[in-house]
Amino acid sequence: MTLPQNIRPVPITGEWTGLRMLLQDMRTALLSLQSSVMPPSPITNLKATGKAGGAIIQFTRSDADSYILYTNTVPEIGTAVRVDIGLANEYSDDIGAGSVKKYYWVKAKKNQIESTLVGPVNATSLALGSSISFPTPPPGTQMPTKSDETQEISIGRPTGAGYQKV
Repeated sequence: MTLPQNIRPVPITGEWTGLRMLLQDMRTALLSLQSSVMPPSPITNLKATGKAGGAIIQFTRSDADSYILYTNTVPEIGTAVRVDIGLANEYSDDIGAGSVKKYYWVKAKKNQIESTLVGPVNATSLALGSSISFPTPPPGTQMPTKSDETQEISIGRPTGAGYQKV
């Protein structure tokens, strides 16, 4: 971790403008430092729904820049398989067989710092060829998102493609 180098010197005179600018620099440096060591908030609304030959896992994003999914056929995290899913808040686990019960956990990750683990939730895959109705998406995040297409900033579940956290 490197300390900020862009803080102005302490004004020697009683000049209020210089003191105000120094305090603003210190606040900016502190916020930057805090965001580099604070873990992201955990995800919410984790759910898993069985589908033909697999499962659909969904959750509401937090303030992270990526997410990690863990999956296992038994309810223990120690032997679970780790899947980095990037910014996605939905994952389709294609198991390839029906009647397979799997357990799922998710962690949020910001830079190299991870949140607490959320889960497990479980789902049992349906028989191959089964039809299902897609699950209702979880509630949208309260984190601002920005469209890569229109540059529009919105809160909640963005519509369209190519959204990123701002």
